[in-house]
Amino acid sequence: MPKLAQLHTGEVLEFPDDASDGIMDRAVRQHLGLPEPTDFDEENLALRQQQVAAVANVGARIEALEMVLASVEQKLDVLPAIADSGVKEAVEGLGARLDVLANVVLTALTADKVLIKDNNGNPTGVKVVL
Repeated sequence: MPKLAQLHTGEVLEFPDDASDGIMDRAVRQHLGLPEPTDFDEENLALRQQQVAAVANVGARIEALEMVLASVEQKLDVLPAIADSGVKEAVEGLGARLDVLANVVLTALTADKVLIKDNNGNPTGVKVVL
């Protein structure tokens, strides 16, 4: 029994029962005056190569972001241990000591100074006058 292909015009094309779908599609296209599909012409091939490269680039960026995220997660996992170990208090204490030291230096730089000398007139130190 032959295969039939009914066109949008109502016309029916008849094919042998062993005709493949590809042969039938090609015959219908030729009958309607449509161009052959060209999946692999130069323009389509270049476009497909660009799409593949873009997808690969996105994939590489996603992998890089996943690595950064994993690194951040590892660092965040350490924070509770640091807080529990007293490091936070030590850093806060160091900050307070630095504030005191900064005030001492600032006072020494801006205060009046008197050179202290020994009995021979040699300088032995500086006295800060507040």
